[in-house]
Amino acid sequence: MNKSEKPTAISLLAITAIILITLICIGLTTNYQVYDESSSRTYECDYKSLNLNTEITTILDGEEITIKGKLLTFVTDPLTAFNSNEEQIGYAGDVYGFVSQDDHGIYINDKFIINMCGDISWMGESYQLKDENQNVIATCQFDIMSINGKITDTDGNIIATYHSPFGRNDYTVTISDNEVCSDLAILMIVASYVSDYQADNN
Repeated sequence: MNKSEKPTAISLLAITAIILITLICIGLTTNYQVYDESSSRTYECDYKSLNLNTEITTILDGEEITIKGKLLTFVTDPLTAFNSNEEQIGYAGDVYGFVSQDDHGIYINDKFIINMCGDISWMGESYQLKDENQNVIATCQFDIMSINGKITDTDGNIIATYHSPFGRNDYTVTISDNEVCSDLAILMIVASYVSDYQADNN
């Protein structure tokens, strides 16, 4: 590298560092709140970081549920939710998206609930939530560092939030009463995003 190239290389490194620090700061300082705090429920989700496959546990209605998938499966990672008796209570299909994030059909007790359609986004991850008639009924947005996220209905109300401390895989989901879908469905939606994010970063 000659003398004329050195300032350019240093400038590019400095700009890259500034952008990265800015994105981390945005992720750390963004604090979404559900629109109805008085009727909200918070779920602490334990992502089993040492497992080679996706495994997330949380407590729903006083019972431990487990959401499992196969992170090492080629390209896609369908997820299944089980109750404490190992009975299937939820399912999230996975259709690979080459440019956008994957699409996920969310089913609760074998009944279709919502389709989670990946959008193209360069500043994080986003999805549209569509009903059986392909009407958009909500959107999901997650920052580029996977620290904060939100699910917003078509009226602009934040019905659920996601937070994962920087550098950790465990996360918290807070959900308020809404007409979009049940708490279990929202937990499956967030778990599908987490699975996508982990697959992209592995």
